[in-house]
Amino acid sequence: MGKRLATQGRVQESEHYFRLAVTEAHEGFGHRDPHVAAACNNLAEVYRVQGRLDAAKILYEQAVDILRVAFGEVDARTAVALHNLASIYEASGNTSEAAEYYRLSLEARSSVLGNDHMETLQSRISLARMLVDQGRNVEAHEAAEQCTKVLEDRDRGMGDINVLMDTTAVLLAACGEECTQAAASIALKALQDAKAQEVHKVSRACNTLIGQLTSAQAFGIAEDICTGCGDTLSRILENSHGTLPTPFLWKAMVELAKHQGSPDAALTYTEKAVDICEGIWQQRLPGNGPWGWAALLGFSGAGATSAQILAAGIELSHSLNLHGSVLEALGRKHEAANAWMRAAEILNSDHVLKALEGSQRNKQLETLAKLRLSTLEASAQLLKNAERGIEHSHDAQNVTA
Repeated sequence: MGKRLATQGRVQESEHYFRLAVTEAHEGFGHRDPHVAAACNNLAEVYRVQGRLDAAKILYEQAVDILRVAFGEVDARTAVALHNLASIYEASGNTSEAAEYYRLSLEARSSVLGNDHMETLQSRISLARMLVDQGRNVEAHEAAEQCTKVLEDRDRGMGDINVLMDTTAVLLAACGEECTQAAASIALKALQDAKAQEVHKVSRACNTLIGQLTSAQAFGIAEDICTGCGDTLSRILENSHGTLPTPFLWKAMVELAKHQGSPDAALTYTEKAVDICEGIWQQRLPGNGPWGWAALLGFSGAGATSAQILAAGIELSHSLNLHGSVLEALGRKHEAANAWMRAAEILNSDHVLKALEGSQRNKQLETLAKLRLSTLEASAQLLKNAERGIEHSHDAQNVTA
């Protein structure tokens, strides 16, 4: 029951059942049984999603202790628990502890699963990421290069694409653009094999990497990833309108265009992002079916949860906010104000407010929605005030004349 509720975005409700499962595991199997570790792991994941990292860490530590005794250090189940504990330390900003637990997870997975197993690669690149944060770039480079070599000549799935994106980012941070190109090229080859069901994961992974490449001013590689991901998603979606990434990728392309000083290209991207997000929003509203790009992207339109409605509203408002900023840069301030006000209206709509009340999802989502609402309203009002000032100035000149 807990897992079913969690997959529906009803995290608060799922917590009750996961807590109950921990209690029952203790009572039914004993305090040191692996069933207790599994129950602790599930509840810890709920706490992690809720941002309750200290509570999650305690449970992950319990799971690690139980599994070490039950199966030993060199075991795939223990390795998973070690990796999970490392991720909590990473999220808490404790990179030294995170690196140590990622290292232990890597050693166990290498011994049990082999160096070319996906879980081993995940631990290796996670460790490399921590090494970069600690300034140990040579070691991070070596670890990332090992991942690159394993992935270079084998059939790749979605998990490989994510690891490749992470590997490219680590190489970029560790040794700059020059040694990043090889991993990026492999990632592009992997994109060519992406399946239809992977469309959103692909675009999210690319979005993250493009943002990192753009921040590092590695514009050439960022453009290659943009093009490769766009071509892949266009193939998957089988449309005749040119490249059609999902909204996440359009936003990354907008940032790239802005950094390169190409506001006209950025405007084209934001228009597409708004169009796609508007379709998803309309599709998720009660009583509506697939609409516009949402139908093309494969959304079913059946029974959207409050969390899905809320997420769609936030995505649309974010796209509108981005669109408004590009319009403002082009001097089209009235259109920018309209875009921002539309974003505020979405987040203040009855649909979003009801979704906020009914959603049991991560509290951070509600905080994000409210923050965006206040920011968008303030931005739009400031812009309108500025426009009124310009108009009053023109009126005064006319009177004087």
